[in-house]
Amino acid sequence: MKNKEILSSAAKREEKPAEARYFEMSMRGTYPDLKDVKLYTDRVELSVGDTVSFDNEYEKVTSISYFLGSFLSSILFTSVKELKSKGILLDEIEGLVRAKLTNPLRMIPVRGYDDPADIEEIQVKLFYYGDGDPEEMNEMIRGAQEANPIYRLVSDARPVELLVEWVL
Repeated sequence: MKNKEILSSAAKREEKPAEARYFEMSMRGTYPDLKDVKLYTDRVELSVGDTVSFDNEYEKVTSISYFLGSFLSSILFTSVKELKSKGILLDEIEGLVRAKLTNPLRMIPVRGYDDPADIEEIQVKLFYYGDGDPEEMNEMIRGAQEANPIYRLVSDARPVELLVEWVL
């Protein structure tokens, strides 16, 4: 009987086909009328009105809104999928994302405000209901974000406070 060589998980990953290790994505953007940016995925067109708006009655979606919405939705999707893979089904989950924009007048732009604007103090609060021990589930939801490339990218760039709360 031959001795089987035991491969590390890294060696096993190397044996997988490229399409199992990488997925390349792209998006096209145009600014034809200098009013709205049009973004194109393979099947969908998105319209972006501005980077950010400070007008409470502004009706278009901004880049910051898409960014924060994408960030929050990735957390919600990842939480549900990762828990489901462990046999835990959530009955409901929702979230709220908040962020602070420093030097906002630079975005208008106002003369004399030359320091760059930054997104800081990102806080995500999740509310969920599911069967199980709330403390264990809270930790599982937090841990699930290790599988979320968007969360990891953002949290590597800026601290993210992720609050998780079980509710009735």
